[in-house]
Amino acid sequence: MKENFIKSGKNIKIYIMVFIILIFSSGVIFYKAYWLKTPQHSIEIIMEAVREHNTELFNKHVDVDNIISSAYDVYFEVYFSNDSFMKNNPLRGLAQGIVKMTKTMAVNKIKKEINTYVKTGKWQNEPNKRESANKQLISDNGTTSSKIGLKNIEFHNIAYTKVSGSTALVGIDIYLTDKNKSMILELEMEKLSDNTWKVTGIKNMKEYMKFIELRAENVK
Repeated sequence: MKENFIKSGKNIKIYIMVFIILIFSSGVIFYKAYWLKTPQHSIEIIMEAVREHNTELFNKHVDVDNIISSAYDVYFEVYFSNDSFMKNNPLRGLAQGIVKMTKTMAVNKIKKEINTYVKTGKWQNEPNKRESANKQLISDNGTTSSKIGLKNIEFHNIAYTKVSGSTALVGIDIYLTDKNKSMILELEMEKLSDNTWKVTGIKNMKEYMKFIELRAENVK
């Protein structure tokens, strides 16, 4: 009788342990399933794509074309608005026309530079200073990636995430090594069909341009 009671007690303990393990495992599985569908996880995927030099995965989760196009427009908008020489320059309209005319080539060049970095882990060299004037203008625009801080950014952590349906805003704490200061970069994201997320834009692009102290010398 006593032996049966002892065995029964042991069985109860085993059942309890099994139950606890099942509950814990279910919680882990649920949390993992939830985490894989969050914008934060997609940010990790992007970081992993850069580490693993996976350009296909990187471009799946980053709308490079849209971000560069927007950055290019804001970059020169800030430049033409803030530069004292260009504000009252009679050739300002001509310069703005040239910038608009060379945008497609410049954006493609910046995209290639970013993809090269993802693929190799290294930035392309600066343009050859002995190029012709036209080529030099395109090259200068094309190296905007180096002049707007891309080569000096360190991503520290995710500051916050705001999800609204299939869109999200993710605040990334970034640090500029050459300026020794940090800010929150707000990434706009959209949910993909596989429930992962893609960065489609930067909400506070103008604030970022001010953050890097964009001046005439930055775009010469």
